[in-house]
Amino acid sequence: MKFEIKLNGKTMMQTEDESCIYDAATIAEMAKAGYKAYLNGRVYRPRKAKA
Repeated sequence: MKFEIKLNGKTMMQTEDESCIYDAATIAEMAKAGYKAYLNGRVYRPRKAKA
């Protein structure tokens, strides 16, 4: 499993350790700032964050 965060196509963070994957709320906030999350090369959209 490969998890990546990219901004404008440039890898900003990459890991293969599941404990390092951001939670859904963090990924949603990063997406608002223009970052994209990828899991195994595909766009990763976690389930809705619990409020």
